[in-house]
Amino acid sequence: MPFFLLILLSGCSAHIQGLVEKRPLGVWMQTSEGKNYQLLTDPSVSELAYLEGLIITVDGRRVFRKITVTDYTVREGLHGLQSWVGVLEKRGIQIGLQDRNSGSFFFVTRDSVSTLEPFVGKPVLLEGYVEGAHEVTVMYYRPLFREGGESDD
Repeated sequence: MPFFLLILLSGCSAHIQGLVEKRPLGVWMQTSEGKNYQLLTDPSVSELAYLEGLIITVDGRRVFRKITVTDYTVREGLHGLQSWVGVLEKRGIQIGLQDRNSGSFFFVTRDSVSTLEPFVGKPVLLEGYVEGAHEVTVMYYRPLFREGGESDD
């Protein structure tokens, strides 16, 4: 019997899609079937708490209605545009990010550099469209860290 209990409490693999909601008791996800799951994060996915209102897919371990998230993918932005999530990096005079959705590096167009430069080294969500070779025209952006300027890492 203790072996069964140990297996039950360790959880099972989860791959679930839903809408992120921030509630007083933490970050939750509601699926299209109306099921609610509390999302538990570690530092590698701490920006998940700032994706409220977005449809995401999470991977992790599920025990009852709690999912310990090990990875996630943003399905679409709030404005129906393609989205990219990552830490902004400065490379010469250009700024870009390693997108966690695709694993590819994308630069932002020149007209977005001055707006996004204060966020270099911080996680952000970009929404827009690709123009040219791996260059994103940013229509909307969202910092994925606390307003005080520090990430949750």
